Amino acid sequence: MPKPRTRPTWQPEAGGFVDTPIYDRQQLPAGAAIKGPAIIEDPESTLVVPGGMLATVTERGHILIDIGQMDADGSNAA
Repeated sequence: MPKPRTRPTWQPEAGGFVDTPIYDRQQLPAGAAIKGPAIIEDPESTLVVPGGMLATVTERGHILIDIGQMDADGSNAA
């Protein structure tokens, strides 16, 4: 998997800006797994992968985000 570039993005759970990996969707192979926080850029869209979540590229090129177990307030359960 290609090495991502990074840039500061606002991450509310961190209370400020965090250097965040930026991936080019066209360079991601099937089976690639990206742990959030991360950003996946495409010429026609941008996908934000929040912290604590996992994005996986399927064989057909779709991106699935596993949100894990979430609390009622939308935060990840411990």
